[in-house]
Amino acid sequence: MSDILINPNDRTLDLDWGTDFIASQNGGLVLVGGWAQDRQRILRRILTNPKFTLHDGQPISADYIYDQNYGIGSRRTIGEPFSKTLEKRLRTEIRKGVLVDQGVDTTRDPIITIKEQNHRVYIAVVVFLKTGKSGTIVFNYSNG
Repeated sequence: MSDILINPNDRTLDLDWGTDFIASQNGGLVLVGGWAQDRQRILRRILTNPKFTLHDGQPISADYIYDQNYGIGSRRTIGEPFSKTLEKRLRTEIRKGVLVDQGVDTTRDPIITIKEQNHRVYIAVVVFLKTGKSGTIVFNYSNG
């Protein structure tokens, strides 16, 4: 994989997972860059489902219609009983989703903490960036 140069002036729409666009005071849309942009991009990749086929052969459409293979699909496991097997699978998928990102230092594995408490699963991921900085992504990975 070749190094990708990242433009520090690159901005994208501020669109956190599960939220809507945010209007600025002058009527435009709020843009983000830097760590906020990296965090949103990584979380989106981890939780977005690519197309897949059920065991009975039924195809399931991708969440992102413009790229049927985009996403890791970790969200498909929400609602499964928490187990060591599920925890291992989540760690593998999250690691994959982080290390494929353009802004991540692929020579350093993310630090992934998964905790189950009161039937809710909480995940924290420390991500190491090419800029030399790091950031933490924290999210609730449960139904309800």
